[in-house]
Amino acid sequence: MDSQKYKKELRNKTLKLLKKFTGSQRIQAEKNLQKQLILSSEWQQAKCVALTISLPFEINTSKLITQAWKEQKQVAIPVTQNDRQMNFYQITPQTSWRISQFGIKEPINARLLVKEAIDLMIVPGIVYNKSGYRIGFGKGFYDRYLANFYGHTASLVFSFQVNNTWSPQAFDQKVQKLYIGE
Repeated sequence: MDSQKYKKELRNKTLKLLKKFTGSQRIQAEKNLQKQLILSSEWQQAKCVALTISLPFEINTSKLITQAWKEQKQVAIPVTQNDRQMNFYQITPQTSWRISQFGIKEPINARLLVKEAIDLMIVPGIVYNKSGYRIGFGKGFYDRYLANFYGHTASLVFSFQVNNTWSPQAFDQKVQKLYIGE
């Protein structure tokens, strides 16, 4: 089987597992991952943190956004462009939102941030290998953005999302640190 087809299979299988993982066990696993991140030196030192507005099956980012604001950090959220590129915008509690073509909340009255302003990026994904490579939704937005991003990168990952049976491709970008929970 070719690697693209295998990655798609892994993506679909893991998405089903993510959607089935609910209830108190998931809530506790998310809290543990969020705590690991917040206690990390990368988080502590960051003045600007980039994350996504999580979808219902993804690890919840709303508590991380609130925590960042409590700690006087800037919070950056991506906005996708038609050319499969994305930019990050600073959000505040007053930010207005729209739903993107991918069903994701994007800010509409926010300030564009240059890559160099972002100290820590929490990179979303579906499947990861132990080296930090990830399978996302297959559009390549993050791989293109990370190709020349020099801040810290990390991902919050449930243990069932880790799978070492696939190989990254030349364009895949590695996440520096994986926080792995139950």
